[in-house]
Amino acid sequence: MARSRSARPPAAGRLKLPQVRRAATFFLVAFVVYNANLRYLASFDSLASSIIPFDIWKGKGFSLDDFSDLPRNVGYSVVPSKAGGWVSLYPVVTPLVVTPLYFPAAFREWFKAADGPIRAGMEKLAASLFVSVSVALLYILLSGLTTANVAAWLTIGYAFGTSTWVVSSQDLWQHGFSGLFVICILLLLREVEEAGWCRLALLGFLAGLLTANRPSNVFVSAAVAWIVLRRTEMRRLAIFLIPVGLVAGLLFLYNTTHFHSILGGYGDFRASDGSAPGMSNWGIRGLACLLFSNRGLFLYSPFLLALSLFPWRKPTRFPGIRLLLFAYLLTLYVNARSASWAGGDCYGPRYALDALPILFVALVEPVERLSRGLGRWLFRAGIVVAVAFQLVGAFCYPGGGSSAETAVWDYRLASPVLAFKAGPEYPHFHPLFVRRVLSRDRLAPNESRAEYEWAVDPPAAVEAGSKVVLHVRVTNRSPVTWSSLGGWFNRGAVQLAAVWHPAESPGKSGIPGAPRWLAFRLDPDGSVTRDITVHAPDIEGRYQLVVGLRQQEMETFADRGVAPLEAAIQVVRGTGGRP
Repeated sequence: MARSRSARPPAAGRLKLPQVRRAATFFLVAFVVYNANLRYLASFDSLASSIIPFDIWKGKGFSLDDFSDLPRNVGYSVVPSKAGGWVSLYPVVTPLVVTPLYFPAAFREWFKAADGPIRAGMEKLAASLFVSVSVALLYILLSGLTTANVAAWLTIGYAFGTSTWVVSSQDLWQHGFSGLFVICILLLLREVEEAGWCRLALLGFLAGLLTANRPSNVFVSAAVAWIVLRRTEMRRLAIFLIPVGLVAGLLFLYNTTHFHSILGGYGDFRASDGSAPGMSNWGIRGLACLLFSNRGLFLYSPFLLALSLFPWRKPTRFPGIRLLLFAYLLTLYVNARSASWAGGDCYGPRYALDALPILFVALVEPVERLSRGLGRWLFRAGIVVAVAFQLVGAFCYPGGGSSAETAVWDYRLASPVLAFKAGPEYPHFHPLFVRRVLSRDRLAPNESRAEYEWAVDPPAAVEAGSKVVLHVRVTNRSPVTWSSLGGWFNRGAVQLAAVWHPAESPGKSGIPGAPRWLAFRLDPDGSVTRDITVHAPDIEGRYQLVVGLRQQEMETFADRGVAPLEAAIQVVRGTGGRP
């Protein structure tokens, strides 16, 4: 006998052709936008996930090559297995899901290591493809709950106004696939009372995968199980629970085979001093940071503040949405207590992404209430601001130190601000489209001859921490053409670089600035004048500013015997400096 039910949503019905067309449009637009930056925004967290699919096709299973030469501070991604060899510290659900997509690339790389542009390109392609699928499915879910207009605005907000863009779609973090699983679960959870055994079994399988993919999602999986328990007959509950148990059993087997804890790599993980990190005492304070700080959800996606209008005491359109919201809050709280609650080197609150689709289902009714007058325009303006933040991240992150964890309540140090000030970063995959004028190889000494001069004399004194604009003229005195576009990942690009050296200790390492654009094409005997902006050191004193050319990931032209430009500059205390 079915359990008691809350207010039921409108009947979902069959998909209509306009609905499918709009969903397909969202998929195509998202896929193009996610790849438009031609950049690879991964970290060592996703290193193992990007390699495992290649190794599965080559018959190695989950065993990875020897990674013992990794620096200790990044050795958390691939770790020794107690069964021998090396494995991923993280759960392997994400790489398993994308493995079929890897077959063509694995075949090409059959006798070579999966490294370089193919590995990076496949990782980005796989992540962006599956996240684009989740965007289309979210539109289908939302359009079954509200009008096409509201569903479209909410889908735009999810796809382009959250870190779904600059985190989930850019590399194989676990968050993108958790979001995909949650959307599929929500689609199946509607009208679960009438669900057949196949649908119930699939729902259980996805609920198990959600937690297996990222253990902190266990609260959402538990909430789904409770909703199923309350809304279906007890005798049919086993159809849901058997797949959950199957996934749990496989996860237990994998963890006990390779790790010393049933929690897998998370249980075995140790800090650099060998201690178990455990949970911090941030608690509610950490939760507030995840929501409102410069790494907070509402800073990056201010339109989500419309959740304050959620009808807590009225019937809701989606069954169990209050319980799912509570589960999402518990997930945030657990992540907020992590020692790395800010998410490390990432753009935005990535720990808030796994079950983020729940918030968009909850937003349906609040947004309908805002569908008129000032509220509608404020909501849409919030989406526009959020999209602008993500656009900056896609093309400028991690420039300006925007990947670092900074003073959490100083909004001037938020990643969008730092990345925007730094300007666009170089693309990594441009050789797909630009091949004729590339500097790929190390230039020989006779190919590195350059002539510099100041187009305008640099200042004799600047304030500490201030911006300094330099006007530099460069002439190519070599027999070859130079370009600031290099090969894959811009290797070999010819760029301008500036370094501040303390005058009192010239042998001390200098303070380097970010490499600057020289020219798309600078032919032999050609000249170009560039205005480049550098930041003065924060500490006052006498400095020697050295400006010259370098090749990306290679040595400077000065190392090849070309004298750089130099200027003696006094850095004085000012409003931009430290006391």
